[in-house]
Amino acid sequence: MRIRIFLGAAVLFVLFAPLSYGEDAADVIVKTQRIIEPFKRSVPWEIDLGEKGSIEIKLTSERGFPMVDAYLNQEGPFKFLVDTGADSSIISFDLAKKLKLEPQESKKQTFETAHKKAEIRTDLYIIPLLKLGNAVIKHAPFVASNTASDDFQLLQDLNITGIIGANLFHDIILTLDLSQPKMILSQTLHDIKGYPVKLDKKYYLPVIKSTVIRKDGESEYNLLVDSGYSGFIKMPICFPQKKSHHGHDAIVTYDVFKEPESGFIAELDGTLKIGDKELENPMVKYTMGRCEEKQAWGLIGTRYLQHQTLSIDQRNREVILH
Repeated sequence: MRIRIFLGAAVLFVLFAPLSYGEDAADVIVKTQRIIEPFKRSVPWEIDLGEKGSIEIKLTSERGFPMVDAYLNQEGPFKFLVDTGADSSIISFDLAKKLKLEPQESKKQTFETAHKKAEIRTDLYIIPLLKLGNAVIKHAPFVASNTASDDFQLLQDLNITGIIGANLFHDIILTLDLSQPKMILSQTLHDIKGYPVKLDKKYYLPVIKSTVIRKDGESEYNLLVDSGYSGFIKMPICFPQKKSHHGHDAIVTYDVFKEPESGFIAELDGTLKIGDKELENPMVKYTMGRCEEKQAWGLIGTRYLQHQTLSIDQRNREVILH
């Protein structure tokens, strides 16, 4: 799979409707405005969280990926992947055409190749009404593209019509409980207890710092919490040059789509510490790398998350591990 790290755009404002209960209780409306990558247009949207300010949404699990039924402009249901590792929500061109959506903005990039010019087109769409369970999102921003990058390849590989990215939930709390499976959208963290872990402020996506503790010392890694990765924990590994000729490069594993990848799965020789939570000798997927540059990136995937409820609070740059 992949690691996707993008710099975040600043939040312009957050407005909350008053929260009250009783006969005349008003719904909690959370308003967000952000710049959508790769466009520089500032887009406003809002989420209706109902009277209680918290909505539980049923998920399904397919090949280890969390899926949600989405209704767009009262049509559907359409199958979407819930992907905390995607900084933009994605819709297929086919579904955009079916819903007769007009792009708000388009970008085209042309590349000279050895054969001919190659063109990549990316469109920004605004969905007037998106419904996930009982949560209603108005003016939801989505991106469509004909690029062959990992995100858009997922649409075909998983036979889905779109991806719900982390950006949609910037100003609310997203809780994933893949053991149920379900997700909860809420206004506050008041009933959520667990291990708080600060997110790296340099990146928009939920990137957390972790430490591997071994007998010979400690090393730090940045791990992306990625529900779009079906594995356990992926970490880089490299071999010294003098050992690189002993068949290590021939080690091959296969991902959920049966595609080969250089690397192997084994127990971590040590303790993985994420915040105050410690994992003794967890199984990890080592990806092969070269030793010329230090590799300090990794992924936390759904095979780990299925045993772990977590909440992502992007506004306050925090993840809570339950």
